Amino acid sequence: MDDNKIVEMIEETCELPPVPIVASKVLRLVNDPNSTVGQLEEAIMGDSNLVSRIIGMANSAYYVRIHKVKTLKAAINVLGYKALANLVIAASTRQFYTKFGLVEKLLWEHSVGTAIASAVLATEFKALKSDEALVGGLLHDIGKTIINLSKPDDYREIAEEVYNGNGKYYEVEREKLGFAHNDVGSYLIQKWNFPVELGKVIYYHHSIEEVDPSSMDPFQVKYICIIDVANNCVRRLGVGYREPDNSVDIAGLRSLQLLSVELTQDDVDALLAKIQKVIEEEKSKFD
Repeated sequence: MDDNKIVEMIEETCELPPVPIVASKVLRLVNDPNSTVGQLEEAIMGDSNLVSRIIGMANSAYYVRIHKVKTLKAAINVLGYKALANLVIAASTRQFYTKFGLVEKLLWEHSVGTAIASAVLATEFKALKSDEALVGGLLHDIGKTIINLSKPDDYREIAEEVYNGNGKYYEVEREKLGFAHNDVGSYLIQKWNFPVELGKVIYYHHSIEEVDPSSMDPFQVKYICIIDVANNCVRRLGVGYREPDNSVDIAGLRSLQLLSVELTQDDVDALLAKIQKVIEEEKSKFD
């Protein structure tokens, strides 16, 4: 099916939410060479919940620093404009998890787990900055949430199929809807004018075999691969799923090959243990 047909189906099926206002303002300011710290503060300060989440994330274990960040201004000064923008985008996504039944709970747990795992892996493999990995991990499944908000009954059936072991989300979605959450998520990022590389991460996180390093920017390849490894690690741990998926072969992932990373089984076990520990320690900072 061609891309235009998929977009047409998404537009007909899903109620695409408007761009998060604060995130949009912050991105404009970050891209304006004449903007100031004061303007960034002003754009964010009106949303106290958002500020709280940003400061919480800025104090997470994957940001190594001596002193704790206590204010928004300190977060901007310590992290810099671009990192702050990524945290704002990440923190803004919480507004789309307004309902909180079992499906929503599992979707949120998996997204947060993947965000944290992505940040851990970015540091572990020295591939990306933690904030870049964090926002990619948190938004990688935003398409699931949008479909769920638009068609909750249909999506409950999809989630039940996956929960009962009858396929992966993107497989069941394509069978029932004609498109998958990565199609919806990448299209939404495009509609919101969020960074292009973020949209590609969302699109390719279930089709790593289509990633061609010879025709892609090296940063984009690393970004996609980190999110893919994180997503698989979190699936292996069972975060946001019924139980751990022991069939996931972390060491054999193509994304690790593209990152030029080789892991023994002992390495995998240690990495999964570390990711699980950090998720348990840090997940509350996203609420």
